[in-house]
Amino acid sequence: MLNIKSVAFACCCLVALSPSWASADDIADIKKLDAEFGQSLVEGTGTWLKNNLADDFKIVLPSGDALNKQEYVERWTSDTFVVTSCQTRGIDVRLFGNVAIVIGHGPIKGEAYGKPFDEIQQWTEVFVKTDGKWKCVSCHVSNR
Repeated sequence: MLNIKSVAFACCCLVALSPSWASADDIADIKKLDAEFGQSLVEGTGTWLKNNLADDFKIVLPSGDALNKQEYVERWTSDTFVVTSCQTRGIDVRLFGNVAIVIGHGPIKGEAYGKPFDEIQQWTEVFVKTDGKWKCVSCHVSNR
């Protein structure tokens, strides 16, 4: 039989984890960051990546490769990978306090190792807000 303390604790947990109290400004900020993330791959300079990925950032690519921040920045600033177009279509942002989970998809085109690619990718990103700034800490990308 449930007691009052157990029920109260469960309710507090649900409220604490509920995205319903999320700030519209935070959601807009995250959507903007997600769009900028894709655009930064087209620009190929690495500036956005260096400034907006957490130092301990990790990503899993469609190939299964798991890269840290330095490896990821190097990959997208080399001539090995050139992105000519990266678009966001359909994005869902869920906020849990200072953590945001983003699920999105969109087409990406370019060249890898001298061979053209044209794919629809699906991704999940995790952003954490620290000292008033959102940074991406993790990402997982797969091809549709």
